Parts: sequence; C-alpha cells; structure tokens
Amino acid sequence: MSQTFEPLFQPSKIGLGCMNLSHAYGTPLSEPEALNALRKAFDLAIATLTRQRSTEKARTSA
Repeated sequence: MSQTFEPLFQPSKIGLGCMNLSHAYGTPLSEPEALNALRKAFDLAIATLTRQRSTEKARTSA
C-alpha cells in the first residue's frame, strides 16, 4: 500500500538575495537592520534565502 504525504514545507518561489546584508552593495546593514529585513521576508512567506561566495574567496579556498 502506497501513501502520499503533503510536504510540510514548500520553498517559496520568490527568494531573498542576502549578499547585500553583509558586503556586496555599499555599506552593509547593521545587525538590527539585517535581522529586521530577514524577519520581514519571513513575514511575507519568503523562505528561500540565497548568498554567493565571493569569486576571489572561492578561488583561494578551493
């Protein structure tokens, strides 16, 4: 007998790029500002968070 279960968690179709929270675009957000941005994203049901390592860091740590 086969059972099908609904997933408990569905990733959102809209994601939040997080590079701007720390370093990528000008002055980084303060920790309270960054946490508020993440909380707002979760409030809006955005559950997909992405980040990208710097190309230079990726090259030197490989």
